[in-house]
Amino acid sequence: MSKASEIPAALLARLSSLAIGSPPLPIAYPDIPFDPATQSLAGKYLQAGYFRNTPAFEGLSSGVLDQGVLVVSVVFPKDSGVIAVNAAAQAVADHFPKASALKNGSTRVKISKEPVIGSPLQEGDKTIVAVTISWVS
Repeated sequence: MSKASEIPAALLARLSSLAIGSPPLPIAYPDIPFDPATQSLAGKYLQAGYFRNTPAFEGLSSGVLDQGVLVVSVVFPKDSGVIAVNAAAQAVADHFPKASALKNGSTRVKISKEPVIGSPLQEGDKTIVAVTISWVS
């Protein structure tokens, strides 16, 4: 595999090991079919989004530093209350502590900052809290 595919593979493998609740919340992965109506747990699930940023140039000896964010949105039915959805968002953030190192193939991915938990957003019949996880490789 190439670095371009090993980075998301490392991040998504780490996300796959997260179990929130019993049974655990299902995860909707980027570009993988997921129907919340049939695959969620009573309307609750995690939605992953992978975003690369422009690489940073670290100098002649280090070369290019790939960077980006993994955004994990915690989706709960509207009127579930902000405590439960924020507790799930905190569990996501805790699963990706700053400076943790992930590996896939020959590629190392480092969580470069503390994950940021966003404010709850109402979207139709859902409450969504996004957790932004910054990474470098």
